[in-house]
Amino acid sequence: MFPALSCSREWFCIPPLEACGRCNRLRSAYLAALGTLAALHRRVTEGGSYHVRVALARTGMWYMAQDRVAEDAQLPGPMTREAAEAWTIQTHTAWGQMAHLAPVVAMSRTAHHWVLPSPMTGVDAPAWVLDNG
Repeated sequence: MFPALSCSREWFCIPPLEACGRCNRLRSAYLAALGTLAALHRRVTEGGSYHVRVALARTGMWYMAQDRVAEDAQLPGPMTREAAEAWTIQTHTAWGQMAHLAPVVAMSRTAHHWVLPSPMTGVDAPAWVLDNG
């Protein structure tokens, strides 16, 4: 079963409407990406073709059906700066060195980094990218 997703403590609660609101699109996108990776894996190992379908309403229903954390559960405290540094990387940007979250997924044959840093607004001239190959 999936871990509990909310509780009645104010600092850890998820508003009841959030499951149907803005975060539901993100959850559905993650599930669609996971389904796509699973379909590609099956295509490589078993052959054939696969169709992935994700519904916002069903994602919200699945989320709301998850177990809740008990009122007396021992929850972890806030993350310390030292613990957070294990999940961050440094990137050189137009603003200087920027610390940000590292990519979540690390694959065995694909580099898990961003090639280009966050650009400053208005630095690049607007232009169409033409492939004259």
